Amino acid sequence: MLQASLFSVFLIELVLTAFLVFIIMGVTNRRAPAGFAPLAIGRTLTAIHLMPIPSLSPMPPSIRCAASVVPCSAAQPP
Repeated sequence: MLQASLFSVFLIELVLTAFLVFIIMGVTNRRAPAGFAPLAIGRTLTAIHLMPIPSLSPMPPSIRCAASVVPCSAAQPP
């Protein structure tokens, strides 16, 4: 099991997120063929979830975990 440092995990997330934004900007352009955006974005998200597995072990990226916890904790009464 490969353990990565916090900096390398941050760098991996930064690069993969930039790649996703690049894909979204490309497939939503006026010159792109219509109808292929969901397919391209879905496959990119699948790849983004599969690519960091060897370097991040089985743990999911912390920002994705925090994103699902924040709305739930905000909905509970004080």
